[in-house]
This record gives sequence, structure tokens and C-alpha cells, in this order.
Amino acid sequence: MTTIKPPSMKQQTIVYGKTRAVVAIVVVVATGLFVLACVSMPSIGWGPRDGAGGGSIASMIPPSGKQLRDNNNNNNKNNNNNNAVVTLADAGTNTATTTTTEDTKPGVHRYEITLARLLDDRNNNNDNNHNNNGNDHNDNHDNKGKIILETYDDWAPIGVSRFEELVTDQFYDDCRFFRVVNDFVVQFGINGDPTVQSKWRSRVLRDDPVVETNAYGTISYATSGPDTRTTQLFINTNRRGNGRLDGMGFAPIGRIVEGMDEYASLINPEYGEKPDQGKIQNRGNAYLDREFPRLSYIESIRRVGG
Repeated sequence: MTTIKPPSMKQQTIVYGKTRAVVAIVVVVATGLFVLACVSMPSIGWGPRDGAGGGSIASMIPPSGKQLRDNNNNNNKNNNNNNAVVTLADAGTNTATTTTTEDTKPGVHRYEITLARLLDDRNNNNDNNHNNNGNDHNDNHDNKGKIILETYDDWAPIGVSRFEELVTDQFYDDCRFFRVVNDFVVQFGINGDPTVQSKWRSRVLRDDPVVETNAYGTISYATSGPDTRTTQLFINTNRRGNGRLDGMGFAPIGRIVEGMDEYASLINPEYGEKPDQGKIQNRGNAYLDREFPRLSYIESIRRVGG
């Protein structure tokens, strides 16, 4: 009969010691792997929640032009091997600073726009609170003012190129401001000659990505849906900005850097949205001059500088 002897105390000590050594090695290896994983893990930033309900107040504010541009530039850097992308100053930047800085950058185009048949500003103290009955309008074609518009290639290159083409063709000369919605937009861009207008109606543009917010004084193409831009443009006149238009695909091509408050604010709002765009397309300024004789208009747009 074989007797099974329990391990001696010395044998138990050896086994116990080996077990502790194995456990220690496992712990060290596991700890090292954990530390390595933590170092390799990308950091996660937390911000305001998106969507309706539960979001902070910050999530309800439209993103600034700088935020939209930064997001777009980050995507461009990832897609273009980290090539540098030129960015512009925020839309809220002081006009004088913006004019001096951006005029020296490539891809910036300056235009002098002569406005005519403006409101008589002698008694309105430039408060932009004109009567809609036309009583403060002197009906004088010589009541003019000049504004400076800058367009930027890195905001909307397709739209900027079309605008340059139209200006070179003198398309906007004598165009009426046929739609004026106070504290929202002023719209123009239907040629007064139906023959000229008909040449452009089918020349639609692809949409540019929106990388700049529709701030006060910016200019964007009007559309009737995706990829339908042609010649019509609007000036954003809401001093708080029209940020809600950003998500609707309206991509600003530039902004008025001189004369926005002095002269663009004097465009006659008397007729509001009464002019019929279909009749303008078919009958041109003959229709507008008969039915809405005091509309402010663009006398000319000319490229200035390089």
C-alpha cells in the first residue's frame, strides 16, 4: 500500500515562493500594458451638447465665421497633407483693421460700387429707421454714395469667380434693389434688360461650402435650392447677423468694408417685397420704373486695385 505523503514545509515554501513570483510578473506586465494604452489613447474634449433639448445656451448660438473656417481648415489640412490654409479675420473684426490687412493678401478682390437714388439722409441721423412710405426720399438720381466690397477666394471660390465675370461684363450696372426686408436682407441682381438677363438664367453654379457666417455687411447669392445660384445676390443687413442662413447653404462671397452704415443703409425700403421677380425677368427696368419709380439702384460696379 502506497502512502501519499503531504509535501514537506520546505516544499510548500518553494511552491509558494514561485507562485508569488509569477503573480508579481503578471502584475508588472499588466501595469505596463495599461500605461502604454493610456499614453496612446487620444484625448477627448467635452463641449456643449447639440440638438434640441438639454443643450447649453452656447449650443444655441450660430458658430462664428472663425469657428466655421477653423473647422473647414482642419479638414483641409487632414486631406492635403497638412498644407497651410490662408484664413481671414473674423467677420466681426474692426472694418479699418480688416481693410488694411486683407488688401495685401492674395485672393482678395476689391470693388467700388456706386449706389444711386438713395434716401435723403439729412434728417434721419443715420439710425436706419426710415419710413416705409417714401416720405424721406428725394427721388433724386444724384443722391448717390460709394461703398467698397471685398470678395475672398477662400470663402467661396466658385461664387467669387462668377461675380468677377459679371462685373467685367458690367451686368450689375443699373440693376435695381428690388427686395428690401428691414433688418434682414437687401436683394439685387436681375439685369434691367431682359435680353441680357436671359443669357444668364440657365448658367447655374455649383454651391460653395459655407465657411463664413452671414454676418452684417456680408454678401451672398440668392438661391431657389441646391446648386441654383446664377446672378442674384443679397446684402445681410441684420446687425446681429443672419447666422441661421449658414445651415441653409448660403455661402457669403465677401463683405462691404467701407460705406455699409453710411450708404448701404440708405437703400430705399419703401416697396419691401412688392416687385414681382418674374415680371422683372421678362420686362426688366421698364416694369420697375413704371410700378416702383423710387427704387434705389446700382449705377456701376468696378474693380479697384490689383
